[in-house]
Amino acid sequence: MGSSDRPKRISRLAVLLIALLMVGAGCVGYRDTDSEDVISLDGAGRPMVLVSDTRRKVDIEWDGAFQIVLPGNYTTGYRWEPYYDDAFLMLVSRKYETDSTSGMVGVGGQESFIFRGIKVGEAAVQFQYARPWEDEPLETRIYNVTITE
Repeated sequence: MGSSDRPKRISRLAVLLIALLMVGAGCVGYRDTDSEDVISLDGAGRPMVLVSDTRRKVDIEWDGAFQIVLPGNYTTGYRWEPYYDDAFLMLVSRKYETDSTSGMVGVGGQESFIFRGIKVGEAAVQFQYARPWEDEPLETRIYNVTITE
């Protein structure tokens, strides 16, 4: 093994070390949940869960918070209306934001709902996307919530 092999070995070791660090960094903060990902901390420093639209099952601890974000367009008259059992859940925040900051008319947006679990048990949150003057909603989405101690 000559001195010309040494730089190659060092380069290979450096690449291997970087690859291992990248794999390790990808594992930090990973939370294996079947239905949601922790995205932020609430005002009290507790994790708040963002619920994936593809999985409509929410598991939180008592006094834990979760956020559901739904696409919408207020300019069409449609609104998301939540229906839930207020013995188990409390609506903490509801906010609509347009996708455009330039003031364009007719642009859609997203409506964010933050709930907190206030009683151990199971509940459902049903959202209906409807116009107030129409009888039938255009769309309905249901999220099942389990609140544990």
